[in-house]
Amino acid sequence: MIRSLGKLGDRLLDKLLPTTTAAADTCWDEIKFVGYTVRRTCCIAAGYTACTPWR
Repeated sequence: MIRSLGKLGDRLLDKLLPTTTAAADTCWDEIKFVGYTVRRTCCIAAGYTACTPWR
């Protein structure tokens, strides 16, 4: 009984939460001015933040 309730809960969570990591990824652009404009893109995926080099 407990095992079947756990499986039912897992199925409900699968329907409510995104199943692909791409749907949960969040990205943004950062821009700064140092005599000229430089830009980089940062993303949060799987709990980690990564950014491209300034360009």
